[in-house]
Amino acid sequence: MTTQTGHPTTIPDTRAGERTTSRLHVSPTTGGRAALAYGFLAMAVGAAQAVRTGDTSVQIATGMRWILVVFTLSLLVMVPAHLALGAFARSPLGARIAAVGTPLLALGAASSAINGQDLAWFPAVAVVANALWLVGSVTLGVSLWRAGRVRGWIASLLPVTMPVTLFFSQLGSGLVVGAFWVALGALMVSGRLARR
Repeated sequence: MTTQTGHPTTIPDTRAGERTTSRLHVSPTTGGRAALAYGFLAMAVGAAQAVRTGDTSVQIATGMRWILVVFTLSLLVMVPAHLALGAFARSPLGARIAAVGTPLLALGAASSAINGQDLAWFPAVAVVANALWLVGSVTLGVSLWRAGRVRGWIASLLPVTMPVTLFFSQLGSGLVVGAFWVALGALMVSGRLARR
């Protein structure tokens, strides 16, 4: 199989030992471990946010700082998870877009955790980062669906996880989103992600 530019490419074999020519390649096992890590971190953030009372203060309380630290780590470990999923899609473009958005959002979250408040530039960075994450997730989900190499529920639920995380975080949505990523990660690590 070749890309549109004529360069060789491989469809990942979810069993160990597969090779590819892509510089951004992440093996399904590594991506699965990252997905598991993200899932467990998201569940921790979700549980912590579900039990927190609403806080409208400009200053970020100590408990919220720790939530932001864990959220920052979770956003960073999503990068290899997205890139590994991109290998199963028709095009890795969506994975690459999302893999730019999550570290950018992690930068903003980390700055808020360190400074105890959102800095003046945070809203602009958050809008761009969230847009990249959303567009990347939707693009990746559609590309996975069209490629037909993974189970349909993965391709259809993947794009939903980002807006659910964003809009329902204070209700503990990380618990549900994290469970999805744990299931996805388990399939990737066990070599059962590809549709048989």
